[in-house]
Amino acid sequence: MSLVQLSAPTIDPRSLGKVAVLFGGTSAERDVSLMSGAGVLKALQSQGVDAHAFDPAERPLQELKSQGFDRCFIALHGRHGEDGTVQGMLDLKLLEGSVDGIIESESYKQFYMHRTGHWLGMDVHDAGEYKVGDEWTRLVPGMTLTVEPGLYIRPGADIPPALAGIGIRIEDDVRVTETGCDVFTTAPKTVADIEEVMRHD
Repeated sequence: MSLVQLSAPTIDPRSLGKVAVLFGGTSAERDVSLMSGAGVLKALQSQGVDAHAFDPAERPLQELKSQGFDRCFIALHGRHGEDGTVQGMLDLKLLEGSVDGIIESESYKQFYMHRTGHWLGMDVHDAGEYKVGDEWTRLVPGMTLTVEPGLYIRPGADIPPALAGIGIRIEDDVRVTETGCDVFTTAPKTVADIEEVMRHD
């Protein structure tokens, strides 16, 4: 057996254009993202890439377009980073602005108009308070509820035609435990799994 040493492919840094390194953000893992993103930024710049820091907590995402960035390197962590939310917004171009601004203005409600879920019990939509006074009900072990994120894209002048009329919701039935939750549903959730089911129906 012989060992073969592989060399990294040669890329002209200029071919990458103007690169935004997204790091920081608004999740609980902001500090980790700031540290790792700074490392990515330094490494890219050391290789001659025209890379720039971009913190979505401080700048609206539409600046990626108005400032002439050609591509993004996402070094965000936690919610809105590793969960794909920012990547989804960048790819679909459905919303513009900062994550905090979108949540504060509730502009997302044109695509997601219901809440996270509802109680489960004797009835499918069981009785129970979600809020007492100004305080949201805290989840405790033994509670059962649904977790059902959805996205519903109505046709409109500012909606990409390829997305108009699409709707999807993933609903899980869960029971709160001491360490997290038990998920009782087994429906497919990934694109590959859903397409596989549809091929056989």
